Amino acid sequence: QARRLYPDMGRVVRAMDGARPGRSADTVPKPARKPIVQMLDKAGVATLLRLMFVYQQDSLRSTLHQVLLNISENRHNRGEIISTILHILQDGSADMAAIEKSFAHLSVRAKQPKEKEPKTPLTLSRKNTATAINAVTSVANADISPLMVVQQCMSALGYLNGNNVHIASFFLSEHEPSSGSLKRALSKKGKGKGKENAKEERAAKFPINSLLRLLDRQLIIESSPAMDSLSFLLYDLTKSLPALERRQKESEEAAKKEADEAAKKIEEKKNKTAEEETDDKPEEPSAGSPMDTDVPASAGGDAGTSTEGVKPDKSEKPKEAEKKKPKPFVPPVVPDANLRLLVNIFVARECSSKTFRDTLSTIKNLSCIPEAKSVFGKELIIKAQELGQTILADLEELLPQIQKASNSTELQGVALAKFSPSGSDQNKLLRVLTALDHLFTPKPK
Repeated sequence: QARRLYPDMGRVVRAMDGARPGRSADTVPKPARKPIVQMLDKAGVATLLRLMFVYQQDSLRSTLHQVLLNISENRHNRGEIISTILHILQDGSADMAAIEKSFAHLSVRAKQPKEKEPKTPLTLSRKNTATAINAVTSVANADISPLMVVQQCMSALGYLNGNNVHIASFFLSEHEPSSGSLKRALSKKGKGKGKENAKEERAAKFPINSLLRLLDRQLIIESSPAMDSLSFLLYDLTKSLPALERRQKESEEAAKKEADEAAKKIEEKKNKTAEEETDDKPEEPSAGSPMDTDVPASAGGDAGTSTEGVKPDKSEKPKEAEKKKPKPFVPPVVPDANLRLLVNIFVARECSSKTFRDTLSTIKNLSCIPEAKSVFGKELIIKAQELGQTILADLEELLPQIQKASNSTELQGVALAKFSPSGSDQNKLLRVLTALDHLFTPKPK
């Protein structure tokens, strides 16, 4: 009766039995990898990211971040979301005019084409039409500021990077620019000639450079919350570079070791074959011996046999090397000018301890790029020399005041104004020297 009611019970039990811990992994069927559906087109992404220009409270921010995370599971949507946010940060965060222009640009991209014209066209007055257009392509000036747009874009990128493993690889890999500003920059640079222009053109295809160029904005560099978000985002995006470089070196060393061992085995096999061939070779018979005619033939046959046995071993080495050749580590292309911008964080007016740690870690991560460590060192030395000259001039001005003062109260106020605040030049110099020490002091073995 049970067989009649459940005819497939045996198959179900066998399938469950195969998934038990004692069973082999080969017998358990692996779930098929399902492709992630692209839920939005470019117009839909532009419509969603217009919310970057609206003040986001806790509930709206968390909901928007979760929606962006779900959409970014698809590769095409992920690229479009990141490119659009970077476009907002580059072109739409300088001032209010830039915000209005960027919002209008997104509104035009978000406008869906009409499939059918209405049967009875509506009569719109010029006043109503202008009001409708302004409502679609303008934002309320009272509720928005360039710094707010920057912080909300940074918050969205940080959330996506913390919950999607593909975000960091997108920033560190090469992509064709989709935003208009990057394409215009490439077309202007493409008019020149030389290696520098070629490097700049390729560097513009790495999204990490768009974030580094934000360090040239005085609005961002002087805002402590914005610098905290940007410095942590840069650190979190680049923290995989040292591990990739280390893994590349380890794989190269392992491949070299295996190649040396294979070559050693082949050499030992050749020597062994040569020794056996020498031992098996008969002594030359005396003149008139009946074996005179047989010796050359047998010796030649043995030599031919031994030579054929060695030939296949020579072709094994390149085949094994090709199979076990590691995938090369390709670091992102970052121009020297963008690398120097990271040092500006140390000499900014506001630099919290968290921002300092994250920036120092980012510099260490990017030091795996060829010649990057040298660029950082030279820029830090230049900043240290400039700050040293400034502090020396301030001390020379302070010395006469110290000599004239009869007590400590007379030195308070204006005399020590250049040395007491947290943004003083001596604090900046201390940060620069600390960064130099961390970057170039060899680690104890």
